[in-house]
Amino acid sequence: MAYNTNNPIPSSSPFDLFDNAGIFDKYINGTEELVFDRKGLPRWTPHAFHNLVINAKAQIDPTVAAAKAAVNSARDAGIQSINDSVSSVDSAEAEAKAEMEATAATLGDDLNNKRYDTYAEMLADPQTRDAVMAVVDGDEDPNLNGWYSWSASSGAWRRFAGQPAIKSLVDDQFYREADKLSGDGDLVMDAQSGQMLVSLPLKRADAAVFIAGDREPFRVDTEQDHLVVNSALRRSVDIMDGSEGHSDRREYPEIYTLPVSDSALVFGLQDGSIALQIDTKNRKVKTDFSFDWNIEQRPPSVYVDAPPRLERNINDPDYRLSGRLYQATATIERTGSERYWLAWRADNQLAGEGPGNFAVLAYSDDAGQTVEEYGYFTFTAADDPLNRLPIAQRAGRDKHIVDPMLWKDPDGRLWLFFGVFGNNKLMDGVGGCWAVICHNPNAEFPVWGVPFRLSYFGDPRHPVQVNGDWYLAVDGWRSNALYPPREMEYVGPHIYKFDWRNKKLEHISQLPPNNGSQHSGFFETEFVQRADGSVLATCRWEPGDSGVLMSVSTDMMKSWTPWTNYLALAPSSSSRIWLGRSPSGRMLICWNHDINRKTLTLALSDDEGTTWPHQVVLEPNSVGQVTYPIVTFGDDGLILIAYDNERTAKRQIRTARVIEQEVVAGTSVPVIKTVSDPLNP
Repeated sequence: MAYNTNNPIPSSSPFDLFDNAGIFDKYINGTEELVFDRKGLPRWTPHAFHNLVINAKAQIDPTVAAAKAAVNSARDAGIQSINDSVSSVDSAEAEAKAEMEATAATLGDDLNNKRYDTYAEMLADPQTRDAVMAVVDGDEDPNLNGWYSWSASSGAWRRFAGQPAIKSLVDDQFYREADKLSGDGDLVMDAQSGQMLVSLPLKRADAAVFIAGDREPFRVDTEQDHLVVNSALRRSVDIMDGSEGHSDRREYPEIYTLPVSDSALVFGLQDGSIALQIDTKNRKVKTDFSFDWNIEQRPPSVYVDAPPRLERNINDPDYRLSGRLYQATATIERTGSERYWLAWRADNQLAGEGPGNFAVLAYSDDAGQTVEEYGYFTFTAADDPLNRLPIAQRAGRDKHIVDPMLWKDPDGRLWLFFGVFGNNKLMDGVGGCWAVICHNPNAEFPVWGVPFRLSYFGDPRHPVQVNGDWYLAVDGWRSNALYPPREMEYVGPHIYKFDWRNKKLEHISQLPPNNGSQHSGFFETEFVQRADGSVLATCRWEPGDSGVLMSVSTDMMKSWTPWTNYLALAPSSSSRIWLGRSPSGRMLICWNHDINRKTLTLALSDDEGTTWPHQVVLEPNSVGQVTYPIVTFGDDGLILIAYDNERTAKRQIRTARVIEQEVVAGTSVPVIKTVSDPLNP
């Protein structure tokens, strides 16, 4: 059987590999002189060449015999000629050797470099050749030991201005100054004080770098006299043996126990100055460098410490589409001309939000009309064939992924942001902001990296550009008394500056309380910069007057006006909206334009969000809820929206396509596609 796909070359299709295997078998083992490849082209076989060799051998053998006889005759004559030449060479060699020995005798000892025990011994041995080198290494006066060169013009030895280091002297200096206790290299310990010393090179942006996994928690820059801290601190309880729930000692064994001292650990430059000094007595860090403090304190309770894994088996019954009981909170991003990626939250065991929820990754090569599932980010451990357990009993089932969010960075890489919860609860009171990157989202075989933590707290939104820089909203939920937050300072909507190249966040501000004097709810913050430079932010709230609150910042998001009802959107459901700007420059919003999460509507504004005159209802006849829209853009005014439809009943993920010019003209007819449907997989 042959598939004969006629796919172009090269091809990684398993059907083509099957066809190639059959063709190759005929090619190697068959008796035919020709076989045809999968493109129909004739190929000579090894058997054809075998037959050709047999015929050629019959013709060539007599010729070879005659040639041998001629060669042997020529050889005999050549040997006699060579013997005569060798005798002449031997005679010339003897004459040359005698001449070289005479020359060497004339040069004498001046040909070699010199070594002397004492300086006086060197002075007593003048040279006849220029630039002869000498070393003195045993004089009683250590200042006279070192390297010298003979100057023929002055008739004297000259000491090198820059002396090469002598290991014995360097080692002795190290021992005498540091009283070194143990270890070779740049890290030494003073035996008397217990002080640890590190010698760093000058003028290096990475004079000292600490690496943990694929992160760079700490770096010393001696080029700019700068310290950079990029990761979260850990308390001592988290790194000591026996810390319940932590395995840092096993994962990161390079941990040093410091003495109680005002200089327990010192990073010193080669010029004698100090880059960093750790004072464990007074619990201080001292430095004369400028300092980037890009860290947040690890909270007392962290319920998600390890990243989720990527499950690639889309036919696994624990994850496959046909077994889904829950699908929600879709996101979409365009990465290529026709390549769009989608992600959403799902579960095959629980019909709703909660522990065990995973993130589905899927992509489309027809601009979002159909999708192919790629895999699943999940905290639940894989099935062990040697110790099979139901998925409900496997490790990691107490954690879940919240609200995945896709974003393409300026370098074309695709990010997936997501929140996390653990402790076998719907909300654990802490959360966590995580991300993972795909470096080749448009490839035939895309590859995703390992997820990493951006913050111990909150639920991330999508990055937004303001004045050329990128910012990220992170929401610290406070829903009800059943799931109280554990760190009140992180509750509410927060804005961070997002350094996407270095994978780090810098806190800018916390938005005002949205419920009197306190923060309450899920927030689901959106924000966009307006034409006058101000930033408009929105916050999810109760249906009431509008269901959406608004706040404005005029100082680059350092401070905000109190929340007010965004009446231009009334009525609105208590649900997630999407706020941004289309490629045309118009502000765009997508939201449920009722109080029941049904009338999913897209609108465009010509006056920076004061009014929204250009509207189209995407789902005018929905029976159940259609919610959580995310927007991306194609070419020629194409707007593509992804959202969920009846999360536990139909469990569908849908896309809607509209053209901006038609929305403005009032002639838009949305094209709706169901791209994921467990009831019709």
